[in-house]
Amino acid sequence: MKNFKRRFSLSVPRTETIEETEFTEQINQLNIKHNEDLVPNSLGLHSLHPSPSPLASEHQAPSPTQLHYHSKVQHRRFSMESDIGFGKQETYVKLGKLGEGTYATVFKGRSKLTENLVALKEIRLEHEEGAPCTAIREVSLLKNLKHANIVTLHDIIHTDRCLTLVFEYLDSDLKQYLDNCGNLMSMHNVKIFMFQLLRGLSYCHNRKILHRDLKPQNLLINEKGELKLADFGLARAKSVPTKTYSNEVVTLWYRPPDVLLGSTEYSTPIDMWGVGCILYELATGRPMFPGSTVKEELHLVFRLMGTPSEETWPGITANEEFKSYLFPQYKAQALINHVPRLDTEGIDLLSALLLRCQTRSSLQQVTLAFFAQQFCLFVGSFVGGFFSKSLCSSLTSLTASTFIISLVFAFIPLCRNLLMLVTAMAVTGLAMGIIDTISNLQLVRLYQKDSAVFLQVLHFFIGLGALLSPLIADPFLSENDCILGNTTINSSITMRHLRNTLSARHLHNVSHITLHTEGEVVTNVSYAFWIMAFVNLPVPIAVLVLMYQAQLLPCCPEPSPRLLGHMDMLNCHHLSKLKGLPSSFFWLHFFGGMVLFFSDGIVGSYTGFVYTYAVAPPMSLPHKKAGYLTSVFWAAISVGRLASIPLSYRVKPIHLLIFNQVGVMLTQLLLLILYWNSTFLFIGTCLLGLFISSVFPCMLAFTENLLDYKGCATTVLVTFAGMGEMLLQLLVGSVINTHGSYSFMLCGMIFGCMGFTLFLTVLLVQHRHKKYLAGTTNLDFSTFIKIYF
Repeated sequence: MKNFKRRFSLSVPRTETIEETEFTEQINQLNIKHNEDLVPNSLGLHSLHPSPSPLASEHQAPSPTQLHYHSKVQHRRFSMESDIGFGKQETYVKLGKLGEGTYATVFKGRSKLTENLVALKEIRLEHEEGAPCTAIREVSLLKNLKHANIVTLHDIIHTDRCLTLVFEYLDSDLKQYLDNCGNLMSMHNVKIFMFQLLRGLSYCHNRKILHRDLKPQNLLINEKGELKLADFGLARAKSVPTKTYSNEVVTLWYRPPDVLLGSTEYSTPIDMWGVGCILYELATGRPMFPGSTVKEELHLVFRLMGTPSEETWPGITANEEFKSYLFPQYKAQALINHVPRLDTEGIDLLSALLLRCQTRSSLQQVTLAFFAQQFCLFVGSFVGGFFSKSLCSSLTSLTASTFIISLVFAFIPLCRNLLMLVTAMAVTGLAMGIIDTISNLQLVRLYQKDSAVFLQVLHFFIGLGALLSPLIADPFLSENDCILGNTTINSSITMRHLRNTLSARHLHNVSHITLHTEGEVVTNVSYAFWIMAFVNLPVPIAVLVLMYQAQLLPCCPEPSPRLLGHMDMLNCHHLSKLKGLPSSFFWLHFFGGMVLFFSDGIVGSYTGFVYTYAVAPPMSLPHKKAGYLTSVFWAAISVGRLASIPLSYRVKPIHLLIFNQVGVMLTQLLLLILYWNSTFLFIGTCLLGLFISSVFPCMLAFTENLLDYKGCATTVLVTFAGMGEMLLQLLVGSVINTHGSYSFMLCGMIFGCMGFTLFLTVLLVQHRHKKYLAGTTNLDFSTFIKIYF
């Protein structure tokens, strides 16, 4: 018992007893400052001055605690009961019973100190057992939890017979509220309550605390509609790494299937499953899985979600409990058929709360795979030049890379853990980077002065692929395709979560949702990957045919002269060749690369964050409408590159570059000024896509033209572009997280201005380089202006 008392001597807010002398001194000071009418009667002070009251005689005898207060008008005497104070049972008056459980009874009460209503949770103490561990756990956790959506523990009273926890009083719980609504709650109120529940739960999870008993009865609501998490008797502080816990937690109706099957290793998803069940109950007015036994509960879960198999839930067939129940083979049902009142976003949220990703990983973990792909894309762009020493090695690398992409796309649906997915995405990124560098190099070397036209064609098909790929996948991305798996949702919402996580962005006042990672997966998204893998197969076949016609394959009897000759494409990068070159040669590579660093960075960051910007204040567009912005942007890029193909025959790359760079900067400026205009956001997105579409191919053709089409600059420029696309996205995400959504357009304006400034520097350097080649080094600035402007 001493240990028990010492447990409660921890710093629980306002649990210490206020000394009587200290309390008396405070009252004296208040009385001196104010008149006697301002002395609060609610403090439990009784008048000692004789009065006509029939109760006066009871207080005639002087008390050692009597206090005399003097006033210019009259004299009054007050006494304070020594029994009143925090930590004392006499401080609270019981008004009625609210409920009774196995270990405790809850009463409605009133504090004599504050006159506020309180909830008194009396926990019966058995002498042979002492205080229940649930009470000790509840107090030790609640003393450190201070949040608007978590019930407040005001006081602790310990006697020999019971332990009383004094909580703030709330009028009802969520179950009572739902019953009062006739089991048909307004969807607006459903959203409000879910927001508060997730916010409070996020606060707990960020402090590594699992509630483990979420249900409507444990969610209390006051008269203002504020929802608070209560009853932390089963809560546990989650250790790292995860310990083995008891599976006898969570009320049966809200217990996830892995725990029902005896799992004792779990984390925050155990609470998220309960949140999903509560969302379903609020939207439909009935429990989601109202089973009376564990077997019946699992039967209800599998009948809706589908019976798991070894392919969808590895190891499930070895589970003894699962085998003993002999469940029928149910097929997954569409959630929308059971919760018709939920819109698309509501179904997405419900699926995310109940389900898991096919890799059995959270959406935040899956983001690692996308970062791995982006990083390896940059690495592939850099190393691609080393595979381009000859036509044979270039075409061989193209064949291998394109074939690897088809293989990896076919393999991704078979990934069953995060490591496999990260590896697959990294290999894909590496192959894409090599293809990007080699394809640009080959076009530059093959067509030289005409390369600008063919580079426009190449990048038009890149943009077209980026536009059409989501359309290929869209039929397979229904909100209910992934059952007991992380719903793929629509591409815009998924990418928003991925970008926010990649940039460490946390939406304010929104719970950081962790997906449940145990259960069944039924998804059609695999077909999208297999279709794209099949569509990509003709590419390596076509390259093999080209190599055969050029007699570059080992099976060819007599190899013909190479299309590009025997010259080493990286010959210009040998150290012996670099000696004696002017500084302008190196500055052309650097500044040209930096121009593409910012232009491709703008493309990547705009694609990644324009949706986030559009749905946030002050724009606040509907989610579906904001989702069109990315498609509009890529459609404009594709149209711009298509239009640049005939323009490249008549207009020099330098003139297209000047026009496009000025257009990008002006468009970013207008988007920044008209940040509140949703109509211009779409117009500006379209203009930005049109202007920035041909910057990359024109810059590549312009730089290689200055260097006699040796292919030296292509690897450098492609590498800089990949690096900008990766780094600027991270930078923009961090800035948005710190300074808000308005900074998104400000970042774009800064990047546009920096890109234009660097482009002017490229013009200056190339003029010096031409002067060097002509044998002069003097630069007439007026001549420079006349030539280009």
